Amino acid sequence: MVAIPAAEIADKLGSTKATNIVMMGALLEETECLAPGTALSVLEDKVKKLDLLEIDRKALTAGRLFIDDQAHIGAVSQPDGFA
Repeated sequence: MVAIPAAEIADKLGSTKATNIVMMGALLEETECLAPGTALSVLEDKVKKLDLLEIDRKALTAGRLFIDDQAHIGAVSQPDGFA
């Protein structure tokens, strides 16, 4: 399980509406089930508002980068002793 501060990341990009795109970027990076270029092409085909498309592009990348740079494999010990 990977905890991702997706709403916080999306908010920093300019719109919490992009939270799902942050999550999608993280999922695609973790599972490698779809090439990043393909995911971007789908967004470009479906999102018609240019301002939202730009945020979605950034959100997709931010989700991927979170997995690459900040996600840690394995359990993290909690203060109560449980993982």
